[in-house]
Amino acid sequence: MAEDLPNELRRLLEDGVIEGRTVEYKRDLPEWHDSGKKEFLADVSSFANAAGGRLYFGISEESGIPVAVPGVECSDFDSLKLRIENLIRDGTSPRIPSTRLELLPVGAERVVLVVEVPRSWVSPHRVEFKGHHKFYSRNSGGKYPLNVDDLRVHFTGQMTLASRIREFRADRLSLIQGGLSPLGSPEKTELIVVHLLPLSAFSGQGVVELPDQRSRIPMLYLTPDRVDYNIDGAVSVAAATGSRGRSYTQIFRTGAVEAVDNWMLREKFPSLTFEREVARFAKEIVGFARGLGVLAPAYFGLSLLNVKGLEIKAPEAIHELYSRAFDRSEVIIPEIELAGYEIEPYAVLKPVFDMVWNAGGWPRSLNYDEDGQRLGR
Repeated sequence: MAEDLPNELRRLLEDGVIEGRTVEYKRDLPEWHDSGKKEFLADVSSFANAAGGRLYFGISEESGIPVAVPGVECSDFDSLKLRIENLIRDGTSPRIPSTRLELLPVGAERVVLVVEVPRSWVSPHRVEFKGHHKFYSRNSGGKYPLNVDDLRVHFTGQMTLASRIREFRADRLSLIQGGLSPLGSPEKTELIVVHLLPLSAFSGQGVVELPDQRSRIPMLYLTPDRVDYNIDGAVSVAAATGSRGRSYTQIFRTGAVEAVDNWMLREKFPSLTFEREVARFAKEIVGFARGLGVLAPAYFGLSLLNVKGLEIKAPEAIHELYSRAFDRSEVIIPEIELAGYEIEPYAVLKPVFDMVWNAGGWPRSLNYDEDGQRLGR
């Protein structure tokens, strides 16, 4: 009986929600022969390349309209989940981030398996499985293969997003240097600037609910004094002592994040403290953004301003021949992609830290061993 079903499934039946751009029904679980895997990958990638959607296994349909919910047997959800996740990971390129699986009970030992696929901001995704290399998207009639013109639109859109991200970051760095930020009047002090830039923030889709004044917004280094609001969104401010100004983390209404610190460096470059605090902040701000409903993936950008002449001090005594200093005022590290919310910051940020040390005259970060493993300092 429909009234015994979970609310979501009851609504689908009672409202006669038809298959289309964001919904598809399957009577049975995916078949694990080659054609079944290709069909499943085509369904998942088509959602990711369009508006996202939900794929229901265990619902019967007629002409696209749900008519019954017999459910499917699923005695080992963890095993099925791992199998599906591995298939999506290995059978699509680039990998589709943040796919979620859920079970909705519909009777004794029967469930509906829901595969939720978010809209991807790194589309188009291609099915790559045993010689099958195709792109799919969706419209009101369901999935369809993309043609050359469709692909041109997708790739042009991605190039536009990448340009918007680079322009936003460049504009913000210019404003910071010019004193038009919560930092206040420009001082030629050494600055660390971190940007977390979700693709959704630059697609016209990114609008988040701002944190309230009781929120603890992560900071790069100093402890925040308060949460204020400005035309850009919400900002957590930390007032430093003396003449060094203050540090802040700005949460933009789009979900983008900007953090600036002018206290950690202070005419020296403490490499251990720097890497530890940046890694901690990266992990905390990604979790904070997730809580605001910011969609993955996002790009992480690190910049150092006014650092010409600073030396990166190695954690161990090394011959002075290898002592170097930053040879320019601005060190802008290229953005790296954070595909999802679960990150191991020291592993993800190693290329960033290596480039910082490169800019300071070293071959790599000496806080990692030659195999790339973080040293226990």
